[in-house]
Amino acid sequence: MIENMIGFIHIVQVLFITFYPFIISKNFLGDFLYLCFIICINILWCYFGTCPITYYFYKYKKESDIDFFINTKSNLYLLLTTILEIITLLSIYIVSIRSNLINVAALYILLITKEYYSLFIKKDGLLFKYQNNKVMRFFHFYFVKFCFAFNILLLIYMFYKNKNRLIK
Repeated sequence: MIENMIGFIHIVQVLFITFYPFIISKNFLGDFLYLCFIICINILWCYFGTCPITYYFYKYKKESDIDFFINTKSNLYLLLTTILEIITLLSIYIVSIRSNLINVAALYILLITKEYYSLFIKKDGLLFKYQNNKVMRFFHFYFVKFCFAFNILLLIYMFYKNKNRLIK
């Protein structure tokens, strides 16, 4: 029962993150909270190595339970997650630009750190199989630390840059 509820919350969260700017028009506070949410998720991904909701399944459930809930090995799953990932990157870009929340350089680094999760950290990521390589492990170790620190600094920067707009 609880697994179904958590799975439903996860799906709703993914769809909200992906389609937010297409559903909700420009709204400074909403866009600010959306970007804060994205950055917090990036921080948690760096810390847990996966989405915190998925982490629950990996920690407390058997791998077979996860595969039963979502067939992560199917081509359809990989295609859908790739499409959702591209639309999510576009959504983050749209929200950042339309509300002028962060500068463009920080936005691109945010998008790169978010994409890094999909390529390296996720078990079904395209480059996950190369993590056993010594050079890739070294790169991965320091890049995850960079992503973690960058996202925390970006969150602080975003609050600082928009402090006057938030107080109003």
